[in-house]
Amino acid sequence: MTAMRKIEEPPAAAGADYDYDDVRDQASFVAYVSVLREELNDPVLREEWENADLPSFLDAIVSWTSDRGPYENANPWQHMAELLTAATIYRR
Repeated sequence: MTAMRKIEEPPAAAGADYDYDDVRDQASFVAYVSVLREELNDPVLREEWENADLPSFLDAIVSWTSDRGPYENANPWQHMAELLTAATIYRR
């Protein structure tokens, strides 16, 4: 069995180099959400978000989850990270 790599904090200048595929456990999920929060707080990176306000973000979660179909990811932390990532850009 391969040991899981724990990510205690996002890598320096994470940005595009740190995505939901890097999430393996609770600690790496927390680090990933911190990266999303930093993107949202950065005016330049925020422009890349389709759903930067809470109502549209939550609508995107509902739409993506409905359109996506059954849960397929065996790692719930990674699935949540994928869901949050999709909600930043998903348009129905």
